[in-house]
Amino acid sequence: MKTPMIEYKGHVLHAYHEQVFPTYHDPYASGAKRFSAVVRIDTVPFAAEEGRRYDVAVDGVAPDTALAATDLAMRYGREIIDGRIDPVALHH
Repeated sequence: MKTPMIEYKGHVLHAYHEQVFPTYHDPYASGAKRFSAVVRIDTVPFAAEEGRRYDVAVDGVAPDTALAATDLAMRYGREIIDGRIDPVALHH
């Protein structure tokens, strides 16, 4: 599986998504699928240290498709780079 990636203003953004509901471990769970997303931001050229990762903040309902979660992660990453939001990076 390829990780979606875009270049934006001297940075490379990678989007990762995961289905959080219903979980794969609960075959009897009912309801719509929900996904979470993380965006990783690296500099160009790549720095020696690992890139920063951010959990995508979702206001309201989480995305219901993997594509929507990926799009949300990319948009969130661009907002971080543009300085519109100041999130806390995830720890390694």
